[in-house]
Amino acid sequence: MNKKHDLKSIFINSWFMFIVTYCLLQLNSQLLTIFISQDFYLDITWFFSHLNFNPALTAPYVPMDTKISLTMAGPIVSLLAGLGFLFLYLLVKTRLLWVSFLLLWGFIHAFNNFFGVLGMSAFAETPILVASQLFNIGWFTKTIFATAGLYLLFLIGKNTGHALLIKNGDYLTSNRKDRLHFMTAGIFLPMITGSVLLLALDLYDKQLHYLPFVTIILLVLPAFFRFIDQLPVNPEEKNNNYQIHWGIIFLSIIFVALYFYLTKNGIQI
Repeated sequence: MNKKHDLKSIFINSWFMFIVTYCLLQLNSQLLTIFISQDFYLDITWFFSHLNFNPALTAPYVPMDTKISLTMAGPIVSLLAGLGFLFLYLLVKTRLLWVSFLLLWGFIHAFNNFFGVLGMSAFAETPILVASQLFNIGWFTKTIFATAGLYLLFLIGKNTGHALLIKNGDYLTSNRKDRLHFMTAGIFLPMITGSVLLLALDLYDKQLHYLPFVTIILLVLPAFFRFIDQLPVNPEEKNNNYQIHWGIIFLSIIFVALYFYLTKNGIQI
């Protein structure tokens, strides 16, 4: 077996699925928010990385239920999507590398979109902070929620690392050095390179949303450092199909490019 080729395939498939799942979840949240906004007769300009509301949600005459619905719809749906992705990741047995990483990054991004927002609510302007201000929630309560969110991110990441190693379960994770290489190619480098690309698209869009790429570190680093541990079981070789699925990658490039191109200058809704 060509270990370098296998690690290269893992990295490429994981990198593209990191980007695709981020865009899919972002698109889902945006479309849901746009759909809800129609009930409140708000005009929206849809950009790649954000939505502009007219009137702005900070306007004093915008009703409270409108503000809460439009700010919390995305995080709550992301939490539900994350549970779905996680269920499928643990349940589905597949030799297709892109499917495995699609489900993996799906629940990582989805949980980050909820628990990351919760964890940063005491430090930055997040949807949960906006909602909490409407109910005059104090700083002590915000700090408790933020601490819980950050801890849950760490805990999810720790267990994600375990699940990833067990699900792979073949010669690439048989010793500590191999596990280091596998986790680097499968989760650490895709996070770094994928985040840089998405941040570059955000900068082009003149609206930098850096928080998701900060909080995701609390998920990925605990997962990455599980390479130090021995596997809890001695898995059988699974003969995974370490191929670069060029057809899926080509479709992924088209999807992200089309999504960005159509929304980069704003779509009036």
